[in-house]
Amino acid sequence: LLTLSQGAFAASFGEALSPKIKQSKVENLEKLKSDEVVQLEGTVKKLCEKKGCWMVLSSGNKDVRVTFKGYSFFLPAKLKGKTVKVQGTVKKKTLSVAHQKHLLEDEGAPSSEIAKITKEKVEMQFVANGVQTF
Repeated sequence: LLTLSQGAFAASFGEALSPKIKQSKVENLEKLKSDEVVQLEGTVKKLCEKKGCWMVLSSGNKDVRVTFKGYSFFLPAKLKGKTVKVQGTVKKKTLSVAHQKHLLEDEGAPSSEIAKITKEKVEMQFVANGVQTF
């Protein structure tokens, strides 16, 4: 779905973002309740190069991995480096060694970086039901 926004083309993926949803910051994710729906804005720092099934959103000096609710939509690789707004919820997730390596492979990381993964890691993730580009 392509829409005209402020004289430039913007694209929407997943559900439409609601203007009534509270804005938050990537830096504040740890303070949110897991069922609280918020919107975040940031730059797409990394993106699954195979399918576009996740991204890393960067804002200020903080990053968060964003997955897409129910695996229901994917993002094109051309969004890397672009500013987007996402709407969804935060969750804490434990990533196994195998899953961390899989994510690095999906983003095209060098094998030397992948080989450094040796233990589980807990990270805050954002599950988006919608993404809007500018």
